[in-house]
Amino acid sequence: MQLTSYKLILISLMLVVGPSAMSQTKKVSDNKKPEFSKNYFQKENSQDTTYVVLDFKRGKLEIREGIENAGNYEFCKIRFTMGYPTPESPNTLVYFAHFAGPPFGHEVYSINKCSIPKDKLILESDKNPKFWYHNYLKLEDSIVILIDLNDWKSKGGWVKGIGVQVGINLTE
Repeated sequence: MQLTSYKLILISLMLVVGPSAMSQTKKVSDNKKPEFSKNYFQKENSQDTTYVVLDFKRGKLEIREGIENAGNYEFCKIRFTMGYPTPESPNTLVYFAHFAGPPFGHEVYSINKCSIPKDKLILESDKNPKFWYHNYLKLEDSIVILIDLNDWKSKGGWVKGIGVQVGINLTE
């Protein structure tokens, strides 16, 4: 009888520890600074994370990097701007912006690929401007982590990602 209760405890422990050990997204940067805590944009659904896989060498993609100074700190910032020119919408732009400094304070992450739920993974190559337009508000309130397609295709189980803001600009 005691052996059965030990097995039950062991199985319960494995059910609790096992998934959390496998499903990991770890912050590996330190871009948020306590001095600016009041400036950081607070996400409403911060526990809701969406992962976007994007080909960083994709056509119609512009990547701009820079440094932002805030007090004694230097923060990296990157903006990924994608064009979706179509006959119906020639000036559609979707952008992912990584502003490490205030007010955003996004981080760099190490992600276990096997831990990402399928409903939280977006392959950008499968999407069009309408998808981003219809999902913009949902993504704006969640944490969005951008992953390079080349890193995603690598055989390793862990990939690097950066926290970004999603925006769209539809100008006709």
